Amino acid sequence: MARVYYFFDVEVFDVPEPYGLRTEQQLTFPGMGKDADPITELKLIKKNFYINLHQYSCIHEVVDKKPRRFGGEPAYYPNSITGADKPCNVFYDWESRQLIFQGARRVAFGAMRRLIKQYPKQINVSSGEIDFSFLIENTKSVIVGTWFSGLNGQVKSIGMFGDRVNLDERFELYQRLGAMTALYLEITPMGNPKPCKIMISKDRGVVIHEDWTIEQDLEFLLKIKPLLFGKTK
Repeated sequence: MARVYYFFDVEVFDVPEPYGLRTEQQLTFPGMGKDADPITELKLIKKNFYINLHQYSCIHEVVDKKPRRFGGEPAYYPNSITGADKPCNVFYDWESRQLIFQGARRVAFGAMRRLIKQYPKQINVSSGEIDFSFLIENTKSVIVGTWFSGLNGQVKSIGMFGDRVNLDERFELYQRLGAMTALYLEITPMGNPKPCKIMISKDRGVVIHEDWTIEQDLEFLLKIKPLLFGKTK
């Protein structure tokens, strides 16, 4: 199963031990007609889980507006709160002051926004954008696909796929007309006998499809991190 990781720069990261941070929830009483607020929670699991990465667990609840039935009751509820059963891994690199969030984009960015809003003195992180020109110039991997968006005309986005797609003349055309939003690379990391494909998104997201352990994922992410943060001079 694919795993998604997002990188954040850290300005402040002061999560108290052992209880962590938990967003406040407005109290509700029967008959008030108001549902409880979804919560976000971040707490330490293990220090130095991998090299200098501290491991945290993050729960980020959201309101699901899809009507559902619960407990066999005949009535449908117009919305529900989901996410409490799906904790995400968060890794804090205290040396480089960067955060690696394992989870879907809406969960990663939503959790950070909610925690920053309620605990601005204890947590403050920011996302960034990849310089794809730097990445293409400095990677030794084969580029096998890319997506462009923001194109003028009826087609607003377009994808290109094929070995060394960056050498196609249309690649430069689309790069001039729109913004690159994702890049697919074929690489052979960690002595694997077969190459594997990963996707890198504009907002420093990395999608890994290989059957690796979390430690192997982190090893790989730390190796490619210079490509995600480098800038063309």
